[in-house]
Amino acid sequence: MSEFADFISIMHDDLGEHYQRIMMTYKGNITPDTAFQAAALLTAAQSNATYTSQLQGEIESLRKTLIAIEKSRRDSQS
Repeated sequence: MSEFADFISIMHDDLGEHYQRIMMTYKGNITPDTAFQAAALLTAAQSNATYTSQLQGEIESLRKTLIAIEKSRRDSQS
């Protein structure tokens, strides 16, 4: 499966889980359309949080690499 297909599958699963939870929690008090919209918002927020976390990890890794490069450069100048 391609990365894109994996992403779509995960988004679909998350959307379905959020939708089912919302419908069960608010049964009778929410329309399916409203539940779907809320589930879509929750899925988008979850996806954004995951992406932000991955970016923070990559930034931290780059920061450590830059520190190591700078230390190596200083050591070679000594």
